[in-house]
Amino acid sequence: MVVFDWKRVSLALAATTGGMALATSAHATVVQWADLTDASTDAAGVWTINGNIMVGGDVVGVTFTGTGVRFAQTNGGYNYYESGNAYTNGEVENRPETPDIIAIQSGSLKTISFSKAVSNVYLALVSWNNNSGTFNQ
Repeated sequence: MVVFDWKRVSLALAATTGGMALATSAHATVVQWADLTDASTDAAGVWTINGNIMVGGDVVGVTFTGTGVRFAQTNGGYNYYESGNAYTNGEVENRPETPDIIAIQSGSLKTISFSKAVSNVYLALVSWNNNSGTFNQ
C-alpha cells in the first residue's frame, strides 16, 4: 500500500514484483504500467479507481482511493505521456502505454493498494503545479 497526500498532481501507476525491477547502469528498467479499468465516486466525494498491472504472468490488482480527484481517465482520452522523453529518462525505459491518468485537484489522503506484494512502485507525474507531496508508506 502507498499512502500519500498530494495537491493538484496527475499520475499513472506502475510496479514490479520481486527482483524484476533490478536495473544496471547499462540498462534501464522496463516497468509494467497499470491499466486503469473503472472509476467511481460516492456521495461523500471519495473516489475509487481500479486497475491491473501485468507482472511476469501475474495480474496484480491496484486500487486508488481518496478525495480531491478532478477526474480519472480510464478509457481513451488525451495521452499526456506521448510527448517528449520525460518518462523514459534515467532509470525507466518505457513510458505509460495508455492515456490512463488520475488528476488530483486538492490535498487529502490518497491510498494506493495492491492485491499482491509489489516492490519498486513508480508514479508518472504529469504536473506538480507548484505543490508538494508526502509519502508515509
